[in-house]
Formats: sequence, C-alpha cells, structure tokens
Amino acid sequence: MKTMQLLLAGCLLALTGCAGRRQASNPQAVADTVQTVQEDTALRSMEDSLASGQKLGGGKFLSEKELDALQEEIWKRLRMPENKAVRANVSMSGVGLQEVTFWLVMNTPERRKEFREKIMDAPCLRFEGSDGNEPCTKVGTSDTLGIRLEPFSPSFPAESEKAFFALHNWSGMKLTYGARYSLACERNGRWYVLPLRGSFVDLGYVLSPGDSATFEANLLPDVHPNKPGRYRYFKEVSVGESRRKILMMAEFRLK
Repeated sequence: MKTMQLLLAGCLLALTGCAGRRQASNPQAVADTVQTVQEDTALRSMEDSLASGQKLGGGKFLSEKELDALQEEIWKRLRMPENKAVRANVSMSGVGLQEVTFWLVMNTPERRKEFREKIMDAPCLRFEGSDGNEPCTKVGTSDTLGIRLEPFSPSFPAESEKAFFALHNWSGMKLTYGARYSLACERNGRWYVLPLRGSFVDLGYVLSPGDSATFEANLLPDVHPNKPGRYRYFKEVSVGESRRKILMMAEFRLK
C-alpha cells in the first residue's frame, strides 16, 4: 500500500511539473508579458520626460494612453498661477491619432512660441485658432420691425472685461435666440473678427412682445490688446412663427 501511495504521489508531482513547464513555455503568454512590460516602461519613460520638460516625439509613435497623459500634464501646467496669461489664450484641447491639439483664441507665431517656451514643447502638439486677421464681412441692423439692439452705453473703458447690451421686442411677435454672439473691431478703416474663447451652448430663449433681454460680451482684455476705437456686437434672432432670421448689430466704442 505504501509503495502504491508513493507511486501516485510521484505521478502527481510529475504531472504538476509538466503542466508548469507547458505554461511557462506558452509563446502567447510570454509575448503578452513582454508587451505589458514594454508598455509600462514606455509610459514611465514618457512621464519622466514630462517631469523634466524634455521634448517629446522625434518620430516616436505615442499610444493613446501616452497622449492622454500628455494632455493632462499640459493642463496641469496651464492651471499654475504663473501661467495665467498663457491659460487665458487657451479655449480647449483634444487628442487625435498622433497629436494633441490646443485651440487658441489668438493662434499667432508669438502665442505659439509663448506656449512652447512656458508650458511645453513637443512635436506632437498642434495648434488651431484665428490669427486675428479674418475680415468681418457681415453687417446687421440695430432697429427693424420694432426690434432694437443697443449697448448699455455708447462707450466702455478700453480695459473693460465685458460690454453689455439690451434687446427690446416691440414687434408684436415672439423672438427666439441662443447664447451665440460675435464681435468685430475696426482697424485702419476695415472690420475684422474679434476671436472669442470657447464654444456656445445653443439653447433656445424666447422673448415675448413688449419684453427686453440683456446680454454681455466678453472682450477678453487678458488676450486681446483692445485699443480705443469702434467695435460691433452681433446677435441673430428669429421672428414669429415663420422663424425669419435677422442679424442684429449694436455698435459701440472703447475709450
């Protein structure tokens, strides 16, 4: 009986050893382990580069995880008090296939250089936005069909953060409008679009006959060198059941 037990125990040990050897020699398992180690090593290397401020890219393809980490680190730096001026010029960001894109209010060579020098310089960074030289060709009206748009004051200080406007509805019909607006400024006798920060949520608001609504426009003095001169505020409204669209415009000055 003891001999039989010893034989059985030996067989079990042999089977266990064979199973262990088969598992260890599984090519797929080895490949998965190597890939995991490589990914962790690459991520740590990328994080070390971020921490030291080194340039990233150089022909190396970054994974989605690495691009997300890069974007998160950049926003961390943008939120630092010493980078407030750079942060003011950033609207939003997004991760693409092989780049991280930042939308700038003013996308000029000077502002891109400022971003790369003070925040981060990486070949995979991409910038979008206006350079402030887009002509403004649209023209609206300040008073039509009993609808009037006017500024609270004919002028505001040049350093003002906001300008305020009133929309009056004396048309006898309902008006609908959204949060979207646009601005323009005059330079050397020509009108140019004044770039804004971020996007608008297109909610629908209703202004009943006889009512008024007030609006504010962000002038972004921390981004734009708003000089004394003429400016325009545009707001589109829809009138009555036909939803006829009218572009309202109020002109004002900065002094």
